[in-house]
Amino acid sequence: MKKVLIANRARSPAASFAPAENSVLPASQIHPQIEATALHVDMAEEAVLIEAAKPVASYLDSNAIVAAALSTGADAVHPGYGFLSENATFARVVEQAGLIFVGPRPETTAAMGDKARARAIAENAGVPVLPGSPRFEQDALDGLEAAGDAVGFPLLVKASGGGGGIGKRVIDKPETLRTVAESTQSMASRSFGNGAIFLERYIRPVKALAFSSPE
Repeated sequence: MKKVLIANRARSPAASFAPAENSVLPASQIHPQIEATALHVDMAEEAVLIEAAKPVASYLDSNAIVAAALSTGADAVHPGYGFLSENATFARVVEQAGLIFVGPRPETTAAMGDKARARAIAENAGVPVLPGSPRFEQDALDGLEAAGDAVGFPLLVKASGGGGGIGKRVIDKPETLRTVAESTQSMASRSFGNGAIFLERYIRPVKALAFSSPE
């Protein structure tokens, strides 16, 4: 790779391209107009404006991102975290344009990028998983409460297409489940273009016990 386009609000991907001689790999950065002075744009050697109806949509337009990469002479695209980082179609579009996709192969992403689908693959392979629910597609929450009772509380509402820890909410009481599920679907749809969610048992961190040494 000689030059990379960062297809995300991403400081860490840009900082990760550091060869042995400690010179950073040249990086271009896409952004909507409203983020023209943001830190991740300021860090990049070159910034490319992608203006969409809504700012977040600038990070979800596969064709515009590839066009931006080609216009800067980049030979690679780094998806960062969230947005299109777990989108197999985006990876294919990048590769079909003759660019390097910095991430898993599209086939791997298709199998594992959707958390609900990855969970089903693990179950079919006999891998132990936490109690969970079937996926609930965008605006389709029939049976949600029954699924929550079956999974048990506390539980996580998880966006199937989420990434980087985005799209996870802990629910302690059944009374808040539907409201949180609806808001998570809305957020996931805006952020990832995939509003599907599922439920999974939440295991709270175990606190270390303090033992006094015998005298």
